[in-house]
Amino acid sequence: MSRDALVVGINTYSYERLSNLTAPAQDAEAISKFLEEYGEFNVKRLPAVKDKQNNTIRVGQKTQVSLTQLEEAIVQLFKPEGKNIPDTALLYFSGHGLRKSRGGIHQGFLAPSDVNPDLANWGLSLQWLRQLLQESEVKQQIIWLDCCQYWVLREVGNRALLEQVYFINCNREERRKWFFSTYYAKLLAITSK
Repeated sequence: MSRDALVVGINTYSYERLSNLTAPAQDAEAISKFLEEYGEFNVKRLPAVKDKQNNTIRVGQKTQVSLTQLEEAIVQLFKPEGKNIPDTALLYFSGHGLRKSRGGIHQGFLAPSDVNPDLANWGLSLQWLRQLLQESEVKQQIIWLDCCQYWVLREVGNRALLEQVYFINCNREERRKWFFSTYYAKLLAITSK
């Protein structure tokens, strides 16, 4: 069984109304190591930097991730070129989430480093992600969102998708109480099916 994962941890933001974060890259690296060691996942880190001390790749603490980089990496995960389609694909995103509300219509976004809602760049559309998942040939899709917004899960999921896609959403309050034990247990239960 082939398993691919894209693990994204974004600490750094250019937009002045979004604070830089400290935990996402650190958490993303911990998730990456866990997936490699216990889940036998082939993990791609974003942003990826070379750790000169260990001569390994790790999630960058201060490296920015553009919207283009994020989209391309997600497309490569769920719609890879050629015949190398994994049995399982997991997207882990830790960083800011944004919500756009206009005319009673609400849209959710995952925020890359170059997000700027003042210039109509809201980030990665969760509606776009939903469509990509629907068109993907990956049999088991896992979306793990570690954003401090509970609504992001509802933006991605719908009844048709819930049969093939597993969602794990962690908000700030849950994270403080039982992040690693509970979410690792959920992940292990999902991937052992």
